[in-house]
Amino acid sequence: MGDAGIKAFGELIEAMRTTRSFINSKGKKQAWTQEELAKRSGLSKRLIGRIERGEPAGVYDDIPALIQAFKLGKEAGEKLYHIAYSPPEENAPPYVDTETIKQVFAKLTYPASARTFLWDFIAFNAYHYEVFNYSPEKIAALKVGDVLGSNLLRVLFDPFFGHAFKLGGQDKWRADIVRNLRIFQSKATIYANTRRFKEIVTEMENYTYFQELWDEAQNSNASESELQLPITRIQISSNKFIEFVSLRMHQYLGEDVDVSVYIPVNSSEEKYHELQASVKNKVKNKILDDVYFFGGQPIR
Repeated sequence: MGDAGIKAFGELIEAMRTTRSFINSKGKKQAWTQEELAKRSGLSKRLIGRIERGEPAGVYDDIPALIQAFKLGKEAGEKLYHIAYSPPEENAPPYVDTETIKQVFAKLTYPASARTFLWDFIAFNAYHYEVFNYSPEKIAALKVGDVLGSNLLRVLFDPFFGHAFKLGGQDKWRADIVRNLRIFQSKATIYANTRRFKEIVTEMENYTYFQELWDEAQNSNASESELQLPITRIQISSNKFIEFVSLRMHQYLGEDVDVSVYIPVNSSEEKYHELQASVKNKVKNKILDDVYFFGGQPIR
């Protein structure tokens, strides 16, 4: 690792540390100190200081302890290794193959969405549109200019998008939010020193319960595998639910694209076939496009 790489890695660790909070000895919430990170990682405070200042140290050997302290998921942990031992220019924002995403999504007959690792929408297909009840007004609200889709966290919190209704009530919404925030933290913390990460957190702080649930998720000890619910139950009308198994297929569309595909379980197949027929009819009559595309601006 060259001097520039060491410095960039140190700045990232400092940014990751200051996005976390704890209750200090006076009973007040504050950002993690170097001492707090040292306690959680098992590394010395002196070593944490050297890493953050970009001073040469045995960084590679210390990364597992940092991954554990920040509760990073497998993919984010691998990225942290890459960042630590790549020149800064090799950590440029990823290229998103939008044409391939369009082609794949247009052929899928299940709800599918693509997001960046900071959960900004890149695209979703007509089935996703129908299941999650995206009206033209909601599509317009999702767009930020012509290059970036709204962040999924906003969709989960903003009452305009009706996520609590889709899950069947406030209690289920709250549990789902904590789970999603914990997953987001395990993936997105390695982008803590990017402009976009800071924009998202600043925007989300305007929503009721965000900070409370963010802290609750941060203090959760659930493992990455425990966070992945096998069944997602989604309300598509006042008296009709469809249960889906959620699968991820990001490795087929680029390692920096997070893709989710929802496949109905056997007991929900008949209901889903009705929805499929409705979508096909709307697409045929050009009420819906095959793929809603938001541009997929890279993370910076």
